[in-house]
Amino acid sequence: MLFRVLPTFRFVNPKPSSETDEIFTRNIAQDIAFDEKSNSTSNGVIVQGFPFNSSQALLLDRYLNGVNLAIHVRGQSSTQEFASLLEYYDVRGTLLEIDHQESLTAQAVEDLQTRIALAMKSDS
Repeated sequence: MLFRVLPTFRFVNPKPSSETDEIFTRNIAQDIAFDEKSNSTSNGVIVQGFPFNSSQALLLDRYLNGVNLAIHVRGQSSTQEFASLLEYYDVRGTLLEIDHQESLTAQAVEDLQTRIALAMKSDS
């Protein structure tokens, strides 16, 4: 769903790793930072499904000097499973929650793009 709404962003989808939270998160942060410096064709990076816990969220904020926006798509996974993570971003004012939609009309895509753009501007 997010790819359709944000087609000009590069998507990264890290898989769980046996590395420590610090090493795993540092590697992802380096990948994001490298992309921002070298890729002029994307508007930014969407990291899907990461961080997996609040410790990784804190580390990612430290390595990247903060996260612009955390988007939670309600209905794709158990909210209870990610409650502490959602609270982490909500307290920082960087959480945007949207409802999962199987099919999106052109108007729904435009509405989501507007909500995301406004949330990113208010965070800048």
